[in-house]
Amino acid sequence: MAAVVWLKRDLRLADHAALAAAAGGGLPTVVLYCYEPSMVQATDFSHCHLQFINESLEELSEGLQKLGGSLVVRHGQITEVLAALAAELAPVGGIAQLLSHQETGTPATIARNAAVAQWAQQQGMDWQELPQTGVVRNLASRDGWAKQWTAFMEQPLLPAPTRLKFAGGLDAGQLLSADELGVAGDPKPEAMKGGERRARELLDSFLGGRAAGYSTNMSSPVTAWEGCSRLSPYLAWGCISLREVYQRTKAAADVLRAAKAGSKGSKGSGSRGSKGSGKQQQAKAGGGKRQRRGKRQQSDEEEEEEGEDIDAEQTEEAEADGEEAAAAGAEGQAAASSASGGASTVGLKDLAAFTARLRWRSHFMQKLEDEPGLVAVNMCRAYDGARNEEAPHDTALFEAWCTGRTGYPMVDAVVRCLLQGGWVNFRMRAMIFSFASYNLWLHWRFTADFMAGHFLDYEPGIHYPQAQMQAGTTGINTFRVYSPTKQVQDQDPEGVFIRKYVPELARVPKQHLAEPWKMPLAAQQAAGCIIGRDYPAPVVQPDSGRQNCRQLYAIKASLKAKEQAAKVYSKHGSRKKPNPLGKRKAAAAAAGGAG
Repeated sequence: MAAVVWLKRDLRLADHAALAAAAGGGLPTVVLYCYEPSMVQATDFSHCHLQFINESLEELSEGLQKLGGSLVVRHGQITEVLAALAAELAPVGGIAQLLSHQETGTPATIARNAAVAQWAQQQGMDWQELPQTGVVRNLASRDGWAKQWTAFMEQPLLPAPTRLKFAGGLDAGQLLSADELGVAGDPKPEAMKGGERRARELLDSFLGGRAAGYSTNMSSPVTAWEGCSRLSPYLAWGCISLREVYQRTKAAADVLRAAKAGSKGSKGSGSRGSKGSGKQQQAKAGGGKRQRRGKRQQSDEEEEEEGEDIDAEQTEEAEADGEEAAAAGAEGQAAASSASGGASTVGLKDLAAFTARLRWRSHFMQKLEDEPGLVAVNMCRAYDGARNEEAPHDTALFEAWCTGRTGYPMVDAVVRCLLQGGWVNFRMRAMIFSFASYNLWLHWRFTADFMAGHFLDYEPGIHYPQAQMQAGTTGINTFRVYSPTKQVQDQDPEGVFIRKYVPELARVPKQHLAEPWKMPLAAQQAAGCIIGRDYPAPVVQPDSGRQNCRQLYAIKASLKAKEQAAKVYSKHGSRKKPNPLGKRKAAAAAAGGAG
């Protein structure tokens, strides 16, 4: 009898529960990756995904070869592939056990998994689906979810197997190209490369220095490439486990706390200081504690709203760490800087902010796990019909957004960046989705489906709930209308990012970059950029987003929307205490909605 480890979004060797189970079980093992036509030809799968997957599989295959075996690659519907494998393994008794990780996917993957479960049951086969993302399957209530997440993340890491008994006599197969599989899309010249080694290198460099100033650097596309971890594609395709990233980050924070405690001890033994200064320090410390207590008392709704402005990558401990860093502030940073000779270093605040986003990631995935239909329907159904759901109401506007030709430089630069490389920081993603949803009044499903094929780090559980959040259809989040002109002024005032991805504007003076259509004709001629010829005029008026948003406010004020918002919050809202609505939110809902 043999065991089959079925790889999906878990393309690594370390902290791999299915591989560890196979290694510990002692059965001859097949490590299988299957190109499934229903998956690779789906609209949310594209060339960039396949390229990243293949690069990851190449490295994983090399690792298996060092263990004396090989990766087995097949093409076909997974139940047919498993049946064929069982026949090939008949000399050793067939397949006794199927091992894989759980995934939070779309209705298509759910249907596929249901077919596998039925087939396995018919064969009398044991199929074990093992957790890996902190998402809880068949969750009864969101109450206590954060504790479950933390408990899972703090379980010991599983080392990469050093021994694995492989089933012999099988054709290993080979990796297949986009042309061979009929996968749509073009290569992205700036896309990150896949693989476990590259994931770990990124994590090392992030914790080793790039995380310094994370809370600030993650907002601008100019600083985000170095300032963000950029681990999201590697987490999405399982090249590194979320648990490893969490524990490595927590360990780095522990080192900083120890250094900070040592620095405080040295200062205390060297000088007592004056009584006056001591009282001042006590007052400051007391104020910090009061501030932290106040922050801990923020409502669940406020915590949920804060998710709109964070990098695409919240824990009670993470928030406590962030509060501690904010209160200790410069003192903790100074201690770390002193230890490194004064250089800019990673601080507790940086690591706390990043750790918070690791839980934020699972928090959003849990929403789709609990309600898979969110890939297609509004989370709060009161907003049904607000936008055209059958097709984009204006195909020209949709095409302008998809190609980065809206006439708004920051929107266009972000879209073109994604078309080139498949990654940009979260704030910029939120801005382009908000612009499409409010300014262009496009239904989120069309823009989300389009970008699913262009986000290298496409993770359905984050992608679709976030698209709905930015479109204002969740019922529990603030309507967030970004000003694309203000985003230029705030996030790219010198035009570094815009000039790179919108070369038509390369010679436009920076004072005109946010609103190039306002340039005098002489300035346009001098810059070699005639608006309407070399670069499009705005496809909609700048205030169109706020004007359109009024329609959603009218819906939000309805009793139907309030009642549904309460149900949405009970099912999906982030909270720490077992309170299905919360006093503040209930009062707000009664007064007109707390969304």
